[in-house]
Amino acid sequence: MPGVHAVFTHHDTRALDDVVRYIGQRVAAVVADTEAAAAEGCRRLVVEYEVLPHVLDLEEVMRPGINVAGEAHDEVGDVESGFGEAAVVYEETFRTQRVQHAGLETRSAVAYYDEDDRLVVRTSSQTPFLTRRALCDLHDLPHDRVRVLPDRAGGGFGSEHEMIFEDIVVLAAIHLKRPVKLEYTRAEQLSGAATRHPFTVRVKAGAKRDGSLTALQARIVADIGAYGNHGLGVMFDSVVNPSACTAARARSSTGTPSTRIRFPPPPSGVMGWTK
Repeated sequence: MPGVHAVFTHHDTRALDDVVRYIGQRVAAVVADTEAAAAEGCRRLVVEYEVLPHVLDLEEVMRPGINVAGEAHDEVGDVESGFGEAAVVYEETFRTQRVQHAGLETRSAVAYYDEDDRLVVRTSSQTPFLTRRALCDLHDLPHDRVRVLPDRAGGGFGSEHEMIFEDIVVLAAIHLKRPVKLEYTRAEQLSGAATRHPFTVRVKAGAKRDGSLTALQARIVADIGAYGNHGLGVMFDSVVNPSACTAARARSSTGTPSTRIRFPPPPSGVMGWTK
């Protein structure tokens, strides 16, 4: 096709996979002279899908033999005695939805070789050194020959804590030996970039007549998505020890249904404690 320089699939690189685990996962990359030519090249791609067995319900995910990414338990004091001292016991389940950070700038990156033949990646990233390490590991590049320059993130809020598509830009730059740029549209940002983990928090609280808490118990389940990026750290942060309480118990589990992921901060898990 005129204007198209390369098309990459899972046959060409580990950066692309032949198993699609969420809507928005990339299956191919088209590199062209213009955005219009690249878009037309994508439209001409023919992709055949086979629906594989999958689990989408978090409770089903946590059954024995299913993929649970991690689990944490914490307890302070005598929780049962605390509930025994309570004049009032309150129980409720709280749920948070999947949320996109929606920074004004969508994710973008440019990769090129400088005058010293070093690979330079300019990207809206909050973690340039982690991104460089991931790029070098993926493409077998020496660390001293790669520079990742974050410039201004343009509003990250935790959404730019990992490599999103810098690996594809670098792949194209390596093969074509020319500058390559990729920028998400807003629709692509919503479907292909990071989101906050949805949490389900079951809280049981005991209190005296004067309002002082005697016990708290929580069961926290986090949907960390298809690949679980930052999932364990966010989940562990959700198991907190409330200070204004005699006793507290928390259980936090992380399932992996076929949806996208989220990064810090952990207000989703803390939310249940503070209601």
